[in-house]
Amino acid sequence: MGQPNDVLNYYLQRNDRIAAICNYCVGEALFTPENIKPMDGIYSVRNVKNKITHIQRDILRQAEVNGKRLLIGIENQNNINLIFPFRQMEMDCLEIRRQIEELQEKNKGEPGTDDFMYGINETDKLMPVMDIVLYWGKAAWKHPKTLMDMLDMENVPKELKPLLNDYHINLVSVREIPDEELDKMQSDIGQVIGIIKHSQSLPELKEYIEKHREGFMHFSRSAADVIDVCVGIRALKEVMQYHKNEEKEEECNMCQAIDDLVRISTDEGITIGMEKGIEKGIAKGKSEAVVQLLEQHGAIPQETINRIVSEKNPEHLKRWLFLAASVKTVEEFCAVM
Repeated sequence: MGQPNDVLNYYLQRNDRIAAICNYCVGEALFTPENIKPMDGIYSVRNVKNKITHIQRDILRQAEVNGKRLLIGIENQNNINLIFPFRQMEMDCLEIRRQIEELQEKNKGEPGTDDFMYGINETDKLMPVMDIVLYWGKAAWKHPKTLMDMLDMENVPKELKPLLNDYHINLVSVREIPDEELDKMQSDIGQVIGIIKHSQSLPELKEYIEKHREGFMHFSRSAADVIDVCVGIRALKEVMQYHKNEEKEEECNMCQAIDDLVRISTDEGITIGMEKGIEKGIAKGKSEAVVQLLEQHGAIPQETINRIVSEKNPEHLKRWLFLAASVKTVEEFCAVM
């Protein structure tokens, strides 16, 4: 499936998903998939060892809004990056440099330019870049959000601060997007983020899936991969059956996959805690169901087994059943149980 950043970048190749995120950021439907075009987001630079290397954006697109062209730069982050304001500024500077060089090349054959030294005319204008940082992680990204957050500003005279240039990032913490905003998105990215948001609470997750059941009838493999790298759905992915839609993209009926998993789990006296299977599984398997699910991931510490089998609170057992079916390792279960 690839590393998290590779999975996220692949998922965001579709223009409808990019348009949905852009429209959320600006607060209105200014962007349409039809008006978004691919761009080369690779920049050649010379490193400290005097060798040519490359810096690459995750996503770079050209869009047309109200007859004006602009660039969209999207960066996916699954972890907090403590130098990201600089990283963002560096990529924007490289893009501006590339545009200037293209203008200089275009103007080379002209008899004269307004700026003779740099080969630029007053009428030459650069395309602006709208940068968006999509943060998919769990921990709150409190800082750095600006270049100033990275600088040692202690004891700097207040008279100097207005003269110090800053650079901010447009940070979107996807897990903090309200559900009503997700529902407005004209793309499956709203449902992907919704699943990620509600994955830690069984009642919320059940309610969310049922509310958006129609959308989950045609769920793409790339969308399922994003959910997997963010919260883990290993047990569910094992029963997903994919087929190609009219756009040749693999998709599955996630609702059917959930129903199949509940049926299989119930037959074995085990449940993951979705739909009616959670009540049946608790009645039949209780704590033994949690242990049996965890054993699929390896050896379980004896103290963890003791805690599970001695638990009498049905709500705790419900949560552990869902967690045991979602995690990829026993260690991950123990860390959050």
